[in-house]
Amino acid sequence: MVFDFLACSLATRISMIACSAVIIGCLFELLHLHGAGEMLLIGLSALAVGTVLGLICMLKDRERYSFFTGYLIRIVPIGLLGSYFFLRLPA
Repeated sequence: MVFDFLACSLATRISMIACSAVIIGCLFELLHLHGAGEMLLIGLSALAVGTVLGLICMLKDRERYSFFTGYLIRIVPIGLLGSYFFLRLPA
């Protein structure tokens, strides 16, 4: 019970902070600033961890953690946008 609450609480926090890091990384890439690759790598990795934790919580108890669906609506486009900019980086 406590683990479920802790995991789902962490999932939402990790996901939203990671979304911020990905958006800032995209802006760094658009402005050709140093550190865009690192920012996108950290943000996308954290976004993947948060999303997996959230999906596990949703699969365990769909009614209780249905609020994560709203977060997923934000996470997926930001993750796709970040992936596009990450793959666009020069090697």
